[in-house]
Amino acid sequence: MAASRSWASFPRRNTDTSTNDEDQSLENLTQQTKPEPQETIRRLTSRETLFMSPSKTWNLYRRNPWYLSWQQETWAMIFSLSCLIAVAVIMAWIDGKRLSIWHWAIQPNAVISVLIVSSKAALMISTASCVSQLKWTHFQKRPRQLRDLEGFDDASRGAWGSVQLLFSPSGYLNVAVTLGCAVTVLVLAMETFGQQLLSFPERRIPVTNETASFPVIQNFNAMPSWGTGVQLSDRLLKSRLGLMESIYGQTTDPPFDCPASSCSWDSHVTLGLCSRCEDVSSTPGGCEIKITTKSNKFDQYNETTLECDYDTGKGRNLTTIRRALGVAKDIPDPNNASAWTYSTAIDISTWDTDAFYNKGQPAVAFNFSAIVTNDTWERPQITTCSLYFCAWAYENSTAQGQNFNEGKLEKYILGYDSIQRTQTGPGANMDTSNYTFSANGTGFPSDKHNETFTVYGDADSEMFGHLTTILESSTFSYVSGSNASTAGLGDALMVNPNITELADRMSTSMTNVWRQYQSTPATGTAWESVAFIHVEWAWLALPAAAVAGAGAVLLMTLIQNRRTVLWKSSVLPYSFRSLHGWEDADFDMETLDEIRDRAKEMKGQLIGDENERVRLVKS
Repeated sequence: MAASRSWASFPRRNTDTSTNDEDQSLENLTQQTKPEPQETIRRLTSRETLFMSPSKTWNLYRRNPWYLSWQQETWAMIFSLSCLIAVAVIMAWIDGKRLSIWHWAIQPNAVISVLIVSSKAALMISTASCVSQLKWTHFQKRPRQLRDLEGFDDASRGAWGSVQLLFSPSGYLNVAVTLGCAVTVLVLAMETFGQQLLSFPERRIPVTNETASFPVIQNFNAMPSWGTGVQLSDRLLKSRLGLMESIYGQTTDPPFDCPASSCSWDSHVTLGLCSRCEDVSSTPGGCEIKITTKSNKFDQYNETTLECDYDTGKGRNLTTIRRALGVAKDIPDPNNASAWTYSTAIDISTWDTDAFYNKGQPAVAFNFSAIVTNDTWERPQITTCSLYFCAWAYENSTAQGQNFNEGKLEKYILGYDSIQRTQTGPGANMDTSNYTFSANGTGFPSDKHNETFTVYGDADSEMFGHLTTILESSTFSYVSGSNASTAGLGDALMVNPNITELADRMSTSMTNVWRQYQSTPATGTAWESVAFIHVEWAWLALPAAAVAGAGAVLLMTLIQNRRTVLWKSSVLPYSFRSLHGWEDADFDMETLDEIRDRAKEMKGQLIGDENERVRLVKS
């Protein structure tokens, strides 16, 4: 009821049949009878030709001006194809080149995007017009549901309408309609595919007129031991600072010069130190209680201590000293740890190397033993270490900014080869021994690098002095329960008591300090990161397929519609050429849903009369 009231203002067809018979008779007398017009209905064409020979096609365009109605669509397709060709030309020109060659304010991917969007818009002008025109061909061939008029109209407007038309139950759709709907759906992805055409990967290229350097030493030379040379003071200071950093758990960074954002070295070798340690904590200790009388300015007193000696070999003893807690009348039990506290918890012993007699004898540079303990340990930790002269062989080292990556590093312990005595000092009045060591027989890559290295005696003595001074300064007096802490080296060893790791850090720090003096540079390559333009040609396949498909749709539409009305998407034919053959009651509908339901039941075909007036005729 509500629907009827809402449409009450529209004029309605008169359906009242109660007219007076007398009035009807009078009207019939006063009007002359006019004969009904006779119409001869014929089909527009009996057969549709899809393809023609080139000569017939040329004659068709030359003699029939109807093709001029497709100028807009033809130029749109030419423009769409031109945009796609421009995309291909630009990409071929910039592919593989540096991004810096592009000097326009707008970036290349933005240019490509504009051309792809323009190509898409132009081809849709042509495709939409073709799909609209093909609906008249659809109704020309045989009777169709009038509902198909709306289906074709929706398909010409967008992808959803095209999908609905492709899967509609309206019957067979010819190749041109199917391809037109497919192109309309396909162009949805053109912009997405266009955005994937260009990428800008960064590549490393060598920097011209710049080289990376990594200092290496083939010979460990001595600094002048007389006078106050700047180099002597500098190397002495850095050597001892490096050793102190090792005790505190740090290592001296390797020196290098990288003038660019990154650098690389293929292979280089330097003389250095490496370490080997052995845990000898099982060494038995001989402990002895000692009572020592001590005095101060007030009185005298006895101090009871427990001293334990551990023989680590070659007469090198390590000693720990514990004293009795508090004032006791009796001597505490040596096995009762709670009655004693360590007075000396760290002891380090160093000794020089043995003389070199045999060829190939390992090039030992320094030896030391260390004992570390505290009140909470069941027994002391005892370690014996040896430092050797080694060849450090680097492979594929790199640097990024201030960070050095050593790549593959192999350390080869050198062996004794020969000795040479020289005179040094003021007036050549000092005798020194210079040693030549070789990496022969150790697996060292002798085919790429020199395997012999020289260590001058004064340099060896200098290194021994640094190591002895720093390590023997680490003896530590531990007071149980004390909150006091110092910055001493012994305190640092209590925090980092792993002597094996300490020896490795010391050898690394000393090697990196040596390389800063009297070295030669191992040259590498300085690299810079440059953005290049890379074209992914595979992503151009979909835009190319869409343009080719749209061109094929236009060509097939031109051929199929050369002998039919060219109404395309215009709404005027619905007004000027009304439907023929239906009664007025067939159109007694008000809502859009009612019209659509009725259109499914009504079938018509595009037919022309003897006066070439074409309309949809009821079938």
